[in-house]
Amino acid sequence: MQTWPGTPYPLGATYDGSGTNFALFSDVATGVELCLFDDAGQETRTPLREVDAFVWHAYLPNIGAGQRYGYRVQGPYDPDSGHRCNPSKLLLDPYAKAVEGEVDWDRMAGEEKGAVAAADECRQTLVWLWKARELAMRSQQLSQAIMKRRYDEGKEAPQVE
Repeated sequence: MQTWPGTPYPLGATYDGSGTNFALFSDVATGVELCLFDDAGQETRTPLREVDAFVWHAYLPNIGAGQRYGYRVQGPYDPDSGHRCNPSKLLLDPYAKAVEGEVDWDRMAGEEKGAVAAADECRQTLVWLWKARELAMRSQQLSQAIMKRRYDEGKEAPQVE
C-alpha cells in the first residue's frame, strides 16, 4: 500500500478528495499502526513512520471517506502511570467523525481487573475523550467568533509572540 508522510494537523482522518491524512497524538507510543478494514473485515496494517510533536501521521492516496480504520499502539503498559499501550487491542480514533457498528465491551475488557470493571473503565475513557473533543471544538468556535467580531469592529487582531 502506498504511504506518504502526511501532516500532523488536523488530528484524525481527513479526506482531501484524493486520499486521506491520518494523524494521532501519543506522547508515550514507541510505534503506531494504522489498521484499515475492507468490507469483509479483513485487516491491513500500515505503520505510521512520521512523528512530529508526538503526532504520528501518514497520508494514504486513494483512501476515501467512509474507510473503516483503527490504530494499534506499541509502547509502555503501566496502568498505574496511566499508560495502557497494547498492540493486541484495536483503538478507536478519538478524533473520529463517526463510529460504525457496536462496541463489544466484554471483548474489550482487560483480564487484570475483570470484565465488568475494565468495560466500565473503557466506557468512562470514551466518554472523557468525546467530552474533551467537544470542549476543544467549542473553544475553537469561540476563538473564531471572537476574531470575527474583532475584525467586524475594525480592531486589529492580537499579536502572538
